[in-house]
Amino acid sequence: MNYNFILFIAIISLLLIGLACDKDLTTDKIVEPDREMPSFDFDIPMKLEGDDTYYVAVEKMPEIIGGIVSIQERIRYPELAKRAGIEGTVFIYAFIDAEGTVVKTEIVNDPGGGLGEAAAKAVGMAKFKPGEQHGQPVPVRVSIPVVFRLAS
Repeated sequence: MNYNFILFIAIISLLLIGLACDKDLTTDKIVEPDREMPSFDFDIPMKLEGDDTYYVAVEKMPEIIGGIVSIQERIRYPELAKRAGIEGTVFIYAFIDAEGTVVKTEIVNDPGGGLGEAAAKAVGMAKFKPGEQHGQPVPVRVSIPVVFRLAS
């Protein structure tokens, strides 16, 4: 009897959705926009404070030399986070210059307990193959997730 009720609710929901859709979706008519759609130029770098300029999207994004494993090997789980049972994912912005060196890190998301600082320290020690735009190395900001999980 419970399954019949669920089936009844599902059918009623589909009927209501069908009645709510009063547009004919089978037409081949192309609707022109009322105004010109804006175009986006992805060659415009992101401007940060000071004179530093970093791209956020380039033709060839920076690559971590040694892969993400090289960052994971440098991670030291903070004792405070271990005792408190804190786990989670830390997102770090790494500002990478045209030579592939991390010049600055910024903690974007931090579960607490020192995890953000530990992740930022490990990411800051990493070396990258620089990002490229039009065949030239350029400074790039990348977001790097660092996952912290306690052993069961």
